[in-house]
Amino acid sequence: MTGKIRCGMVAGAAAAAAMTVGVAPESAFAKDPIEIGMAVALTGYLATFDTQGLDGVKLMAERLNAGGGIDGHKFDLHVLDDASNATTGVTVTNQLLNQFNVTVMINGLSSAQNAAIEPILERAKVPQIDFSVLPPNPKWAFEANILNDKSDALEVDYAAKQLHAKTVALVFSQTPYGQNAAKSMAARAEKLGMKVVYSQGIEPSVTDMTPQMAALKAAAPDVVIDKLTGSTHIVEGKAAATVGLAIPIVMAQDDVPTLDRVAAAYTNFVFIATGAVAYPHVANAETKAACGAFIETYTKAGRDAAAIAGASFGWDAVRILAKAVELAGGATSGDKLLAGFERTTVQGCNTLYKFSASDHSGQNDVPNEVQIARLKDGKVDVVYSEKDLKLVD
Repeated sequence: MTGKIRCGMVAGAAAAAAMTVGVAPESAFAKDPIEIGMAVALTGYLATFDTQGLDGVKLMAERLNAGGGIDGHKFDLHVLDDASNATTGVTVTNQLLNQFNVTVMINGLSSAQNAAIEPILERAKVPQIDFSVLPPNPKWAFEANILNDKSDALEVDYAAKQLHAKTVALVFSQTPYGQNAAKSMAARAEKLGMKVVYSQGIEPSVTDMTPQMAALKAAAPDVVIDKLTGSTHIVEGKAAATVGLAIPIVMAQDDVPTLDRVAAAYTNFVFIATGAVAYPHVANAETKAACGAFIETYTKAGRDAAAIAGASFGWDAVRILAKAVELAGGATSGDKLLAGFERTTVQGCNTLYKFSASDHSGQNDVPNEVQIARLKDGKVDVVYSEKDLKLVD
């Protein structure tokens, strides 16, 4: 008998059928499986990134299962569609807990969802590993993405020190991810002597930003800094072109296919690049090696090269979980697993994760490895990093 990864697309509370993946024979696993739930966007504005993350999770889970799992436990993955909606995310989380008895969750990029379900998971004593920023009180939440504060700072620094901007417009998602970033970026801009002349939150589901970009243009900033995600970046680029904007836009991280679609409308932009996107241009040797190993495995498995960005976080999330189980003495649930997470150190594809009881991002005391890049002839070209605060050759 083989293990299964169950993928469901949920409308209301309806679930779909199972999908079998290659794992070791059931007899190879000496202990009960680790039931992993995923509330991710299979549809909606976050679907591109979340489905990439899911692919990375599946690839690493398959790899570990083929080797006998972790400490005799195989990984069973249960996936339900949150439809890029926090309310739906709460519904499917309850379904994952009640129907599939999951003991850990790996969730997508919806910061609003992950904040809403944190109290539910805390009561159930179920840790969550998130691709999003952490909830406000992340007692049971851990991050498998680049720390937002670091990318925020790099965007503002680039605008001030390389573009020599004196005035700035901030455009951000109306989610915890965007709202928190807007506050930190405004404070940093002021510290660096820039004046914020326009600041606007954008609903993630927006399909036209022409009015907002027209108002932004009228404010006459030197540069736009955004904290948007996925299809909203494309909408921003199209609206910027429509209103005749010509100034640089410094964008938050995204996947290359999305950025290619932005470039089809508006070319004057740069963006935050993680290690997987910038590879092989990764300064830290350990991160570069981890990223290279992931990309090699991913490519050999026949995965879509365009989906590298999100897949790298999914890959790391399962590695973080595996290490936490190991440090928890094989415990797969509850307080013991939580304690394992809080002692976990993993060299990820994009950064070193060094979790502790006081740092569930795992990145407060590690170097900032994100960089600023542009698309040049369809390829990622790194132009700026925090390391030397100058243009990179």
